[in-house]
Amino acid sequence: MHQILSSVSLTNNSGYEGIPFMLGEKDTTSLVSRAASGDANARLKLVKDHIGLVRDIASDYASKSDIPVSRMLCLGVCALIRSAKSFSEAGNTGFIEYARQEIVNTIESMITGM
Repeated sequence: MHQILSSVSLTNNSGYEGIPFMLGEKDTTSLVSRAASGDANARLKLVKDHIGLVRDIASDYASKSDIPVSRMLCLGVCALIRSAKSFSEAGNTGFIEYARQEIVNTIESMITGM
């Protein structure tokens, strides 16, 4: 199946500026729409399809702290699941940026709370 690929750049203060994530635009848009309307299977697929985002962010933060990457991965996956449940297409941001911010906020809150 041919997919239309798009590049989404991430920008934040934790080193992800300009990192492209290649997505099947049509498939991702459909998946996000179904997840936003309450489709549990779509939410699960959305989480599975974006687990690499969690891995990258958690690994980056773990390399800069004494907190094990496994702990950051757990927090990041929880944040990704929350994102899949709470994302609204009516907002001004796409799902990846929304999820990335939720993951970063969750991990940073854990780091500053220790």
